[in-house]
Amino acid sequence: MCMERSAAHSLIKGAFASVSKHIARILVEVNSDEFGAEQVVLANRDGRLVRTHHLAVEPRTPDGVSYSFIDFVTDPPPHMPPEVLAEIPDEVRADPVAVLNYPELHRMLKTHLGTYDDFPMDEGLICESDHPDALLDGPLARARTAELYGVAVVDLSARVYAFFEAIPAFADWWAALGIERFRGAPDAILGQTAR
Repeated sequence: MCMERSAAHSLIKGAFASVSKHIARILVEVNSDEFGAEQVVLANRDGRLVRTHHLAVEPRTPDGVSYSFIDFVTDPPPHMPPEVLAEIPDEVRADPVAVLNYPELHRMLKTHLGTYDDFPMDEGLICESDHPDALLDGPLARARTAELYGVAVVDLSARVYAFFEAIPAFADWWAALGIERFRGAPDAILGQTAR
């Protein structure tokens, strides 16, 4: 089953709850054009949805720092609690690109960029990739995802990271999984199956 573009949590969870015994996997793509794109592969594990692969692409500096983080630091939202900003080192507040000097902070920020983070990772999976777009990727994540779609892991070894300027953003990834790209409103796509 595939859904793409503007697929909301409530739509996914509602549809899954009513037909979970018929669904082995769900691939969601949200493309926000120049603001970025996100894709997540969800697997049905005994009636529970878990992530096996997850990418979130954002416009970034050539060094790999997201512009949304830079905006957050230089122009914090008015409702932001002061203690949140206080946790950011002074060097980063003075120059947000300096976050690269704090690998753990940069990795932590990266893990909270996705819309679908509330779906847990599949058992035993961690993000093994340092690529800035990867929220859950690596050899084991790709092997689990390949198994879900019945494709060879080698097919997923090519570039599967999106360029946010490209439409459709994740065309290479869909092709590697052998999925036809569906178009239409999410409620129409709910009735379509992949492979």
